[in-house]
Amino acid sequence: MGACTFGRRGCGKTDKEAYEDARRDAGYENGHIYSGDLGSKDGYLLTTPPAGINPMEWMRMIEDFDPDTADPKHKAQLQRLFNVYEDKYDRALCIKLEEGQYIFFGWAPM
Repeated sequence: MGACTFGRRGCGKTDKEAYEDARRDAGYENGHIYSGDLGSKDGYLLTTPPAGINPMEWMRMIEDFDPDTADPKHKAQLQRLFNVYEDKYDRALCIKLEEGQYIFFGWAPM
């Protein structure tokens, strides 16, 4: 079975509401099981960017994590998040973009 990356935005007053919104949209568009999207994931892990790093940059830092070139200041945290990100059977990662807007991303089975 293969896998692919996904990124899906969700709206809601809370991360939980946004997750349900994004998961519902993913299910309508791609099906629910082994879709290569958020519908294949059972939950999420909310992460907050460190001070001075915007949400989309933090997402890119997680996706592109390389232990040889990672900023030592964030290396341990990025390693933990990257381990979740790259595991197609683990939870999705979630970052709050702005009030009421979240992005869920990771690898998912297909």
